[in-house]
Amino acid sequence: WCRFTDLPLPDVLSSTETGRNGESGKTASGDLNAPIRKAAEYLIGRQRGDGSWEGPASNMLLSGGQAYFDAFAVARTALATCALDEALPLLDKPLGARARQAVEKGLKYIHEWQPQASVFPATYALYAELKFYDDLSSKEKKAAKERINKLLETLQGIEHDGGWTYTNSPEGRLHTFNTAPILINLAMLRELKLGDVDDMIERAQKFLEQERVGDLAVFHYGSSMHHLTSVEKPKGGSMRSTLCELALVQSGVKDERKKRLGESVDLFFEYIDDVRSTAKRWESFFSPDAGHDAYHYYFGTWYASQAILELPDAKRIKADSKKLAEKLLLTQELDGGYCDAQISDGRNTATAMALMTLVNCKKGQD
Repeated sequence: WCRFTDLPLPDVLSSTETGRNGESGKTASGDLNAPIRKAAEYLIGRQRGDGSWEGPASNMLLSGGQAYFDAFAVARTALATCALDEALPLLDKPLGARARQAVEKGLKYIHEWQPQASVFPATYALYAELKFYDDLSSKEKKAAKERINKLLETLQGIEHDGGWTYTNSPEGRLHTFNTAPILINLAMLRELKLGDVDDMIERAQKFLEQERVGDLAVFHYGSSMHHLTSVEKPKGGSMRSTLCELALVQSGVKDERKKRLGESVDLFFEYIDDVRSTAKRWESFFSPDAGHDAYHYYFGTWYASQAILELPDAKRIKADSKKLAEKLLLTQELDGGYCDAQISDGRNTATAMALMTLVNCKKGQD
């Protein structure tokens, strides 16, 4: 995890972004098809021969060993595969054919993975399985159910009283940003009638509520890090709180949730520029003033874009989708990709999440 202070993005980093080169002015107010196509083309070009997506040349998590590093290829591939699939209706015929082929190769890679007790790959491999499930034939669904059950068993094996963590030491290190995506998966499992997960859902909901900051639509980083976010300093939760509220809404928690979901989106927009000022820097550039997720900028925008689509006010959905799209267009790299140096897998993961954000923003504006 990392901490940030309010710093301008250095010219050497911002100079590679379309928004800093005057190229996104026309698209910022409307047409998202061109940037979506550019991001899709970037992802297709970075897929490896085995169907996976590569990681960066150097990675701050390599100290965990090669097996740990390789496991992220599954999560990265799941996200890239889902992103290209979501973009398919918006691509022209030649690019769409290439994207469809990339999706097929990506799914094959995910299907062949033998689940390990690692939270990120298990979470997003399961997410991909569930996203594609309804489109399968009866025969394919039978095989998919077996894979889904293995992934669910993997997540059950690393659950700790409703919470999950990316670390090997769960004592006091359970994390909201690991738990909430799993809760979303559990809600999808229940909707598809693919498992009895009601008890898991209830425990995960309880864990997230325990991590709420006061009565706000703000959530702590994790169970041992309540000092990083407070009622007076909610900034550190701005990239994860929409995700947490979204998970609670999608898993069936009612009452005032839609209102709190809107409040979490407000928090997200309030601090989005501060977060971006650090997103392309490595940890050595951060000051210890406030903490937020290391999986932060495009991780945050993707879940925020989903939260926006859940809001009850159609006018607000359109306005917030437009606002978020404008932010994303400013940060697209000249080559079509997106860069978030703090995310554990670099540009391919960032581009996948950014692409899904743009697709959701287009849905919200249409």
